[in-house]
Order: sequence, then structure tokens, then C-alpha cells
Amino acid sequence: MRLLQPIRCKINLIPFNPHEGSQFQRPSEETIRAFQEILLRKHFTVIIRQSKGQDISAACGQLRARSAEAL
Repeated sequence: MRLLQPIRCKINLIPFNPHEGSQFQRPSEETIRAFQEILLRKHFTVIIRQSKGQDISAACGQLRARSAEAL
């Protein structure tokens, strides 16, 4: 947070979309909101983005990776 403190910015929290082949899991809503609250208390503008495309792995290059695997 010290890195961002002097910068006027908005922070978008984008929850991870779990997908085949990844060891990572999506955090719970409670965890996401708790992290947002920590940032808000530090006077950051924080938006939790609504995930779309979870059913087709369509986030952060996941769909492209899936397409490349199919080739």
C-alpha cells in the first residue's frame, strides 16, 4: 500500500476465475470485501468488479490459453 499511497488512483479488484489446470481458487466474497475494506480505510477508491465469463474461462487470457491448448 505504501507504493500506491502517493498516487491518485482507483483500484479495481477482479476476483480470480478458477479454470482447469490452475492451482488457484477464487477467494470468498467475505475475503474480497475484507480486502476492499482495508483499502478503503487507507482512503483508496476501490471497486469490486463483477466477474463475467466464469462458465467459459473468459478472463485474463484464460480463454486464449484454452484455445491454444485445443490446437
